[in-house]
Amino acid sequence: MGSGGGKSTHFSRADYQSGLNLTDASRQVPDVSANADPATGYAVYLTPKNPKDPGWQVVGGTSAASPLWAGIAADINQALRAIHVSPLGHALPALYRIYNTPQIYPPYHDIVKGSNLFYQAGPNYDLVTGMGTPDAWNIMRDLQGAPGLPTQLLQNVSFEGGLAPWQEHSAGGYELISMANPHTGTYSAYLCGYSNCDDTITQTLTIPASTHNAVLSYWIYIGRADTTTTCTDTFHVFLRAPTAPGTTATDIQKLCNTDANGWVQYSFDITAALVPYLGKPVQLGFQAIGATSPRSSFFVNVDDVSLYVTRG
Repeated sequence: MGSGGGKSTHFSRADYQSGLNLTDASRQVPDVSANADPATGYAVYLTPKNPKDPGWQVVGGTSAASPLWAGIAADINQALRAIHVSPLGHALPALYRIYNTPQIYPPYHDIVKGSNLFYQAGPNYDLVTGMGTPDAWNIMRDLQGAPGLPTQLLQNVSFEGGLAPWQEHSAGGYELISMANPHTGTYSAYLCGYSNCDDTITQTLTIPASTHNAVLSYWIYIGRADTTTTCTDTFHVFLRAPTAPGTTATDIQKLCNTDANGWVQYSFDITAALVPYLGKPVQLGFQAIGATSPRSSFFVNVDDVSLYVTRG
């Protein structure tokens, strides 16, 4: 079997098509190749509607090589998603990137002999076999260095699943998951609303050691009945080591009763704050403390919490 290949008379070379032997201004094909020789081809089991020769047969040609690449791409995408790395998408930029930059694992088998009657195969890119035939395992490992996909680290982020895996502490002995005033759904965390309140809800999670970026987001509703301009009641969001809850916490945000303004979403880049916890467990917590008495009109709802990290 031979191959197609050559230079386009209509299209210019794409920006991503670069590397050794890729200097012509015209778009060049093929990009890659695969074994298409029926003599050394692919075992296919045929089950036709009106079988003449059902069973195993050997096939070749582009009808085999193209599906091979499609299957390789699907397997690579599945493997990359499993480790939270961006999949191929438009595959050619990624395939050329690992061709024209040094890689730990050789991604292609360079075909240096043969021709398609017009062009001769040779070292590196050629107009007969492109960059070469694939080493699927190596290509996947080379692509592991691509930018990661954001990963949600928290569970039960809208409290619709009850309490777990959140943990609660209420000085008044109250259950903190409530149907009162959710942002979305049926439930939210409801903190304070009683005299001299001190309520905390936390979730423990492990921060991946390879975390490159982290964004914490949540919706807060601060309620109060008074019109004082003094900060008498407080709400803060923190990170701390779960094995030492009494130690100093890293504060992410502090608010007061004077910040009451209905439902508000807050988002913070907490990449720097997570540095001490990389590869370790960390406890994310929300705490409300009401200092007024005999009855506090201060309460806080927390809902729709997310902590997305991108691995480097």
